[in-house]
Amino acid sequence: MKPDVLKLHAGGDEALYLKWQIFLIRELATAFGLSPQNLGLEADVNRNTAETAEDRDWDGAIKPMASLICSHINTDILAMRMGMPHLEFRFVGLDREDEAATAKIYQMYYSSNAITPDEQRERLGLPPMKSTWGDKTWADVQIAMKAAQGSKQVDDPDLPETAPPVTANTGGNEDGS
Repeated sequence: MKPDVLKLHAGGDEALYLKWQIFLIRELATAFGLSPQNLGLEADVNRNTAETAEDRDWDGAIKPMASLICSHINTDILAMRMGMPHLEFRFVGLDREDEAATAKIYQMYYSSNAITPDEQRERLGLPPMKSTWGDKTWADVQIAMKAAQGSKQVDDPDLPETAPPVTANTGGNEDGS
């Protein structure tokens, strides 16, 4: 008599319990207020829907948990255990800003002469521009551009000297004829 091997469980996808894993992912996402899409469950999600879901998850799950942790650190550790109630712990970067909206606002400020490029760069944490154009408002730049167009010459010491244009030799003699 020859011994046989008996299969005690199903093979293929059934053996991996994929349906059970999907169920667990959905339950965990629901428990923590996240969308299952951001946990990689849905592969065919529209990009706009995914970005909206990410923002919703950030505002609905991450920020509240981070503020709860901050609250406990401030009250339990800093105030009660260390005796420093005037100190405050905060997460940096918790409130994400919309960069496109911020750029639009800066563009509006600049075009209405409310801010210069150097002031805008200072607010963004960048160093000022190396030329004097960073201290000019939009109106100043427009006046300078119109004046330069009228005089047909550029008188800016910050601009590098340009070499005369190189002409291509189209053939013929060495003297170009």
